[in-house]
Amino acid sequence: MRFASARSLNKSLLPTSRLFLLRNFEEVAAKGNEIVEISLKDLCTILKDDLLNIKDECTAWECAVRWIKHNSDERRQYVSMLLQTVRLGILQTEYFMDEVKNHEFVKDNEEARPIIIKTLSFLYELDEIGKREIEQIHTPSNAIPRIPQDIIFITGGWHRTQAVSKIQSYDSRADRWIFALDEDLSRPLAYHGSASVGYKIYVIGGFDGNSYFNSCRVYDTLNKSWQEISPMHSRRGYVSVVELNGFIYAMGGFDGEIRLDSVEKYDSSTNQWSLIENMNSARSDAHACVLNKKIYIVGGFTGQIILQTAEMFDPNTGKWTNIANMATRRSGVACVGYNGLLYAMGGFDGHARLSSCERYDPSNDEWKRIIDMPRKKSNFGIEVLDNMIFTIGGYNGLFTLTHCECLDVAENQWYEVTELKITLSGVKAVVVRELPNVSDYIYKNRTDLIEERRRRMIVTQFRQSVGNNAEI
Repeated sequence: MRFASARSLNKSLLPTSRLFLLRNFEEVAAKGNEIVEISLKDLCTILKDDLLNIKDECTAWECAVRWIKHNSDERRQYVSMLLQTVRLGILQTEYFMDEVKNHEFVKDNEEARPIIIKTLSFLYELDEIGKREIEQIHTPSNAIPRIPQDIIFITGGWHRTQAVSKIQSYDSRADRWIFALDEDLSRPLAYHGSASVGYKIYVIGGFDGNSYFNSCRVYDTLNKSWQEISPMHSRRGYVSVVELNGFIYAMGGFDGEIRLDSVEKYDSSTNQWSLIENMNSARSDAHACVLNKKIYIVGGFTGQIILQTAEMFDPNTGKWTNIANMATRRSGVACVGYNGLLYAMGGFDGHARLSSCERYDPSNDEWKRIIDMPRKKSNFGIEVLDNMIFTIGGYNGLFTLTHCECLDVAENQWYEVTELKITLSGVKAVVVRELPNVSDYIYKNRTDLIEERRRRMIVTQFRQSVGNNAEI
């Protein structure tokens, strides 16, 4: 980036290298010494940028501290300037007090004092919004979330008694779901499969409440358009779909008469589906994911038996191999590959919806029980974003759900995520990474986030005061 700037490569290398830096900032800030050698002006410009890709704002502050420490005698005079580039209002109060307010570079710095006092006042108001009446909280600039680089999209789903055609996107920095502008009005759909390739989202098969489909469509997130592609050989609802090496794989499902063991592979270069080797078991309501460049599919329903079996497909050999059985039978299960391990969550065991989860280690072919989800559910969306596993919507045996949660694997802790706009089960989630037009799919009213939180807390407290069955 510095090379490009020095040579006035303002239309080519400079914006490309700068965007790479912003997208990979967590790694850039932690490794190597280039970041501590840049100028104050460049560092401030980077840390201010809305596109700075950090999950936690402490990364920005710790980078600023590292830069100062590189030459503290000369640089500590710039503490107040750097403080203004960090979104201090997003930091946890405890972290702000311990690591910012009481930091050796800050606590005796007179220029930094007004910034600290202003932030403390805001954090105090934030802590009090559920305890006392406050007319309105304005979100200061240092508490407005940055813009995410990667977006979770969910397509279709079953809402109460019918399939829907909605597309929702998740803004992880603002923790908000929004409706995308271009829903597929011609195709309400649930229990379909979905995968992303580049900036395109493939929607495969599915069920609309009356018919099972072999048709497939693609949503282009760049130009916001839908395109029909070649249909599959078989109709497939409750189908499992993944992308691997640029190919789309559709596995099993229900064609309206029987559960399927057949598998099809889509090549976008020829717009053709081809049949490949069948699975070892027929499966609908299973779920598949990619792990270590192999496809794993777990659980499902044969039409008679809810399965606890799982199998793996190696594209190099074209063969399916059974792996160890899960501890629990799971239909309507969700699974995802993360950090070399396979996570299987929730589902239906024939008697009840499940909150239990288990993890498969391919190195020893063993499943191990892990922390339960906060809720029992099946037929929900699942994806990995920001090193966390998100579970989206679902069905609890009585109702379709709006609830979403995420599992921080490193902390072994589940966290609540903002609810969906509408209740949904039979929904599929994908992540589209590094979207050039990401601003089209984020929450726009970022300055109103704190006030929205205050209003939700008021509604929640009112409901609690009059009873859980109150209608508002």
